[in-house]
Amino acid sequence: MQDFNYHESQTADCCDNCYQSRYHLSRGLLCGYTDENVKPRNKCGLYIRQGEKKPEAEENQGELF
Repeated sequence: MQDFNYHESQTADCCDNCYQSRYHLSRGLLCGYTDENVKPRNKCGLYIRQGEKKPEAEENQGELF
């Protein structure tokens, strides 16, 4: 991938944490914008951080009634 100011990232903001990236079993990490293989430690100018998943509160027997 050579567009969108693609470069090596020095922070945790990288293709591996991008909302548009996805892993393919045989092709590895793919970019959702271009459908090309990307390196996990790189990023582009269109980077969007994945939403952080908050742990759901665990229900106990008292909360059910």
